[in-house]
Amino acid sequence: REILDILEAIRSKAAEIIGLVNRAEDATIMSPHFPFIAIIGEKRDYRAADGKIISRDRYTILARLFSMQKMHHAYPVTGAICTAAAAKIPGTIVNQLSEDRGEVVIIGHPKGIIDLKVDVKPSGESIHINSITVGRTARRLMAGIAYYI
Repeated sequence: REILDILEAIRSKAAEIIGLVNRAEDATIMSPHFPFIAIIGEKRDYRAADGKIISRDRYTILARLFSMQKMHHAYPVTGAICTAAAAKIPGTIVNQLSEDRGEVVIIGHPKGIIDLKVDVKPSGESIHINSITVGRTARRLMAGIAYYI
């Protein structure tokens, strides 16, 4: 629990710095969801929540997301977009740990992988991200029968 408390203190201070709250002490109550904290690790084979083995060859960066005072069970798209952008910005930790596959960024996370395509162009001394495209899958939420009378 100590590590989660440290992460929440960092997240709360970040919320203050970017103007989501006036005081870091208020962030847990007033902005419990944002900002996210991404935890990035070196690539390795791992077991997803459904028990399937995800090979290190299937993704470009291994990441977990901290939000709502706990580690997220998957990887929200908003966090994936930011992580993919960071993977293309030289000098970031995400960039240093990410395997370069051109425009493609594939994040390995607790539920599997999420694919993104980052269109990024150098612009002088800065980077311009033109777009980020996210690949999504669908899952059945319910099944049933409807009767017409």
